[in-house]
Amino acid sequence: PGPEWQRMAMPRQVLGESSPRQAHAFVWREAGASVYRQLIGSTLAPPLWEVRFARFDGAVAERVEEWRVSVTGDGAIRQVVHRLPESRAGASLDEAGASVVAQHAIRDAFGIDPALLVFRSADATQQPARRDWVFAYADPRVALPAGAEARVQVSLAGEEVVGIGRYVFVPETWQRREEERDGRHDVLGLAASGIFVLAVLGALIFAVLAWNRGQCDRRVQVVVSVTMLVGLVGNALFGLPALFMQLQTAEPVASQLALSLVGGLAGRVAIALLVGLLAGVGVFHARAATAGMAMASLPPWLAGVCAALALRGLAAAVDAIEAPIYPQWPEQPAWALAWPWGSVLGTAVAYGIALTTAFFVLALLTRLTAGWSRRLPLAAGALVLLAIASALPASRDVLPAVLAGVTGGLTMFAAIALVLRHHAQTVPAFVATTLALAGAQSTAQVALPLAWGLFAASAAVLVLLAWVATRYLGSSGTPGTNKHVAGP
Repeated sequence: PGPEWQRMAMPRQVLGESSPRQAHAFVWREAGASVYRQLIGSTLAPPLWEVRFARFDGAVAERVEEWRVSVTGDGAIRQVVHRLPESRAGASLDEAGASVVAQHAIRDAFGIDPALLVFRSADATQQPARRDWVFAYADPRVALPAGAEARVQVSLAGEEVVGIGRYVFVPETWQRREEERDGRHDVLGLAASGIFVLAVLGALIFAVLAWNRGQCDRRVQVVVSVTMLVGLVGNALFGLPALFMQLQTAEPVASQLALSLVGGLAGRVAIALLVGLLAGVGVFHARAATAGMAMASLPPWLAGVCAALALRGLAAAVDAIEAPIYPQWPEQPAWALAWPWGSVLGTAVAYGIALTTAFFVLALLTRLTAGWSRRLPLAAGALVLLAIASALPASRDVLPAVLAGVTGGLTMFAAIALVLRHHAQTVPAFVATTLALAGAQSTAQVALPLAWGLFAASAAVLVLLAWVATRYLGSSGTPGTNKHVAGP
């Protein structure tokens, strides 16, 4: 490409789009893990880099043209797609002539003898100055459950091959069953969203009332709001490649960037202010509460670590009961950043939000139970309901989601009642350990040196932030002042 072409690249997850996700799910569930592994890299696409070449200057009609190249992890080119303007002149081949071009492309791209394939369809689209074709062939050499086929598809614009790739054709009956299941799941998802909306509204009311009564650590509120805004803006800057990948060539780049950045900044300011408010209220109640049951011989931070390990172990046991809906492909958002090490900043932001949520929930439960003296079943039920709402989107069926929610909600309530509520200094270590365990699991799935380096840096940041938060919680004085803390 010449200098007028802009190059962008983003990692693309195989389960990120509906059609590939459905094909992967079908093979995984119906054919089994062994067949699935055999088809990865050939019929089924692995995680890819998608490289885009586009132009943002010149005539609008010509800027429609762009290239998208899919590159696998070992640097091999899997697919090249060339998008052309509809007005671009080209040949108007008949089906026989276009079929010859398509079969040559299959031989060149995949080394497959077209005679071994079974013709399935040929769809023509008449453009103003050319005729486009899409051919599909089945590959009978690939064994799949009845009704499914491994297919090769070739797209022609005139006589130019503008796209060629492999995919799994999923039976229509299976698709309908999945769509019906997804429809029922969407209804449950709406119900779960309603639960979260009510929970957020209740939390906001509690936070505003507490702030009006002066029950807010203003120092924490300001520091958390400012640092959270810096972190969120930094994350946005590191994530600019994703924004560039989505730019439309038909619209001015400056206006698209301005709208995205201004709108994003406004949203991030609102999030930073909200997190700061919740943090101030949560930390105020945490520091003002009287320490309760002694933590035996364990330091508070170690008790928090042990509680996180116990909860993660129970969650893993519950997860093992239900077979996964999709194969477990690791997600590494760091690869999508302009600088992968910028993901450490994302870890810091995630820790700030998680720690704020933990302290605020602890304050809410303390208020709901009148200092853990009554209404304990109501508090446990609220946590269970929120846990079920969180489990529903990731589960295929209702019963496993309910089981996971009930188990998760009750174990979390037990951790809060038995450990976290008795000493605020247990909470930072608890949250840091929980995030570190999740990061370790994802990193072990990636198993690349850079991934382990990023995990080590993120773990170090978590330890540092947990230490700072623990030190602040252990300092004397009423929240936001230097006066001694009185009992509640």
